[in-house]
Amino acid sequence: MSSTADSLATPEQGAARYGALDRLLRQRLLATLDGLDGGRVLLVDALGTVELGRPGGLEVRIDVLDPGFYRAAAAQGSVGAGEAYMDGLWRCD
Repeated sequence: MSSTADSLATPEQGAARYGALDRLLRQRLLATLDGLDGGRVLLVDALGTVELGRPGGLEVRIDVLDPGFYRAAAAQGSVGAGEAYMDGLWRCD
């Protein structure tokens, strides 16, 4: 198993940590990212894997390790997302 898969919670463990607000904020972020042109985002979290955007450009994988990422990004935008990254709530490659 890869290091990414090792560190992500199993769906049963991780999904229980997502409250109603976390799920709502996740859906809002997914809707925003799905409108991307010229690139694709693969978002992986305890609730599943979602492919967003359009093929044919840059591609990135985002691993959300903690649902607090969605709250931070919603509350503080890119600054909140950056702080969540520094706090280890998500990573990308």
